[in-house]
Amino acid sequence: MLNKEVYLTLFRLLVVMLMLAACEKDRETHVPVITTDDVVVTLSKTVFKGSVTNITKRQLSDHGFLWDESAPTYERSTRKSLGPLTSDMTFVAEIHSSMDPRKEYFVRSYYVLEGNVFYGESLSFRSLGQKIPVIDSFSPSVASWGDTLLITGENFSPIA
Repeated sequence: MLNKEVYLTLFRLLVVMLMLAACEKDRETHVPVITTDDVVVTLSKTVFKGSVTNITKRQLSDHGFLWDESAPTYERSTRKSLGPLTSDMTFVAEIHSSMDPRKEYFVRSYYVLEGNVFYGESLSFRSLGQKIPVIDSFSPSVASWGDTLLITGENFSPIA
């Protein structure tokens, strides 16, 4: 009878240990949470704010913001990459490129983990136009059809 009680107690202990191990494994599979917190628009810039929590022991290979005239996606939208991330944090990006003040834009934060892209919620905003582009120089000074022209300056839009 005593042997039966010992075996039953050992079996219960084994079940509890397996359940705890399973809980630990589940805890490690939770993905980090990303939010798009705010958009601040001024005449000179647009500022995006976001945050990532629950990173635990993982490294995000990239994080940043995407914006577009419709729902932004990693593949087709204008992107401000802020690089790898290894801990929970709030992050900010200042955008100085020109955006059309007559159009509504959408921004959302993102991160890349193990080749998969995860998105925060989208926020809409209207640009005030930002600074106008300023051309400092271009070369060559004479070009033919099909030649490449290098233009240097400030406040260019990344949209080709």
